[in-house]
Amino acid sequence: MSTAAGLAILWLAAAGACDLVWRRLPNLLTMGAWGAAFVVWVLSGQGLEGTDWPYCLLAGGAALGLGLVPYALRLLGGGDVKLLVAIGLLMGPVVLAVSFVVGSLLAGVSAVLVLMYRHAHPLIAIWQPWLDRLSFERAGRGSAARSARPLPYGAALACGAAVGLIGRVI
Repeated sequence: MSTAAGLAILWLAAAGACDLVWRRLPNLLTMGAWGAAFVVWVLSGQGLEGTDWPYCLLAGGAALGLGLVPYALRLLGGGDVKLLVAIGLLMGPVVLAVSFVVGSLLAGVSAVLVLMYRHAHPLIAIWQPWLDRLSFERAGRGSAARSARPLPYGAALACGAAVGLIGRVI
C-alpha cells in the first residue's frame, strides 16, 4: 500500500471517529480533503487509486448530486455530503460507489441495533456494554432530543471508503 493510501486511511479513520464521537464532520477534514485532491491531481495527474483526474472530478460531482436531495430532505447532514464529495474527488468513482453501498449497509445495521437498544430487545443484551460506551443517547437534552439524534452516517461512509480503497490498492 502506498503512503498516500495509508494517509487516506488515517484521514478516513479521523473523519469516522469525529462523526462517532461528536456527530459532526469538521470542515477541516472534509473540505481540506478537497484541496488535498487537487494537490494529488497536480502532482500525479490521477486520484489516489489510479483513476485519471477528470473521472475523479466527475465522481465528486456525482457525489454532490447524490447527496443534495437527501440533504434537502434532512435525511443526510451537510458534513456527510462534503465527505462523499471528498471521497469522490480523492479516490474516484469506484471507491465512491463502494463507499456508498457499504456505508449504507453499515448504517442500516447500526439503525437496527439502535432500535433494538432503544426498545430493550433481549438479543441486544450481549452488545449492551459496548452500546452504553458508544452512548447513542449521550448528547441530547431530554427524550425528544435523544430520539431525534442522527446516526453517524459519515462514519459508515468512511468505513465503506476504506474498504473500497484497500480493495483497489491491494
